[in-house]
Amino acid sequence: AAAGGGGGHTAVYVGDAKLVTLKQRLAAAGYRAELRRGVLMCDKCTIKKVTDATTGEATLHVEGVMGKDYFAIRKLVYSQYTML
Repeated sequence: AAAGGGGGHTAVYVGDAKLVTLKQRLAAAGYRAELRRGVLMCDKCTIKKVTDATTGEATLHVEGVMGKDYFAIRKLVYSQYTML
C-alpha cells in the first residue's frame, strides 16, 4: 500500500494489517473498538479496508475528526506496516 508522505516523496508501506488484529491492538491501547460489516469503529474514528477496482490493491483508510485520538489511532494503524 502506498500513502502520501511529507517532503514531496511517497512513503511505501509494506505489510497486510488485518482489521481484527488492529481491533485487538486498539483495545490493548485502551480504545473502544468494534468491527461492523468490514469497518472498524474506534471511538470517533473509522478504519476501512478499501480495494482499488483497477489494481486490486487494498489500503486502509482512517477517517475521523482530527485531534489527539485521531493521530494516536492513525499512528497505531501505520505501525502495523514497515515503511520503506
